[in-house]
Amino acid sequence: MVLLYLYMQNNVHETTTYKSYVSDLHPEVKDKKIIFISDTHFREKVSLITLDKILIHIESMQPDLILFGGDIIHNEASDQVLEHVKDFFSQLVSIAPTYTIYGNHDLKS
Repeated sequence: MVLLYLYMQNNVHETTTYKSYVSDLHPEVKDKKIIFISDTHFREKVSLITLDKILIHIESMQPDLILFGGDIIHNEASDQVLEHVKDFFSQLVSIAPTYTIYGNHDLKS
């Protein structure tokens, strides 16, 4: 059970959809689709297939804006992990404008 849990934590992503209504929203922001992502925790053995699935899923949602809430990298990052991160974010940017902040794990690397 523990191994199954650990596998799912690292390989299964979850999508939750919320609709938010703000009465005095600026017209330029009204009816925009925003995707929020966080805690990818890229590691040495990151699955490129999983990353592709996530990117395809995000693209299918046709977002107007992508926000990344941190913990991009798990801890210390090798050059290979950094290359995967760069590739992932370059593909996100090609889908929609993307903004990110660092999480506590990112600050360690």
